[in-house]
Amino acid sequence: MSGISHDLRTPLSTIQGYGDMMESLPDQWRREEMRIMGSTIREKGDYMLDLISDFSMIHQLKQGYSIMEFQEMDLVELARSSVLKYVNDATMSEYQFHYVGEERPLLIQADETWLQRLMDNLLSNAVKHNPPGLTVTVSIARINGKACIRVIDNGKGMDEETLHHLFNRYYRGTNTEESTVGSGFGMSIAKTIVEAHGGEIQVQSKVWQGTKIEILLPC
Repeated sequence: MSGISHDLRTPLSTIQGYGDMMESLPDQWRREEMRIMGSTIREKGDYMLDLISDFSMIHQLKQGYSIMEFQEMDLVELARSSVLKYVNDATMSEYQFHYVGEERPLLIQADETWLQRLMDNLLSNAVKHNPPGLTVTVSIARINGKACIRVIDNGKGMDEETLHHLFNRYYRGTNTEESTVGSGFGMSIAKTIVEAHGGEIQVQSKVWQGTKIEILLPC
């Protein structure tokens, strides 16, 4: 809660400051200045909404299996559709997304809604923490009787300290700019979703050598 309060305070102060400026001297600002103010207020508001959404998700996941609805689903189709959503997103034109690997259906017992959130979480995290030009490759495979999801990017990677604390809730990382990237919940949410499905998650990364996330789920 301390971390969340701190992160909400910074964008909220910006919104309040711009609001005061626009209210007190509305005729002083040029159209372009007003556009920049409005854009900044929207971005800060979006960030705050994402933070609150992540916090709500963590709260739900603490309830464990009680919120999960397991049914048979095709993991390959889920992964392909997740990648396609980012490929077709005009705001992601500076990033490349690819699906490779298994083409035949790979059926598992899972909560499709939460696995979709997992995929969105992993793909959006890759974008949040890397500059334009990034390539993200998603693959699905069968390994030793288990379903394997791999998400690999060629981004700036992580140092050993960040990697060591990656799954700790609200650890922001030593190379994360405060109040500009993520809420610090991302990989904690991913790990909780995976474990609720009886799976495992591992991350390999080195600075400027990209990141590889591997998830194993029961078939």
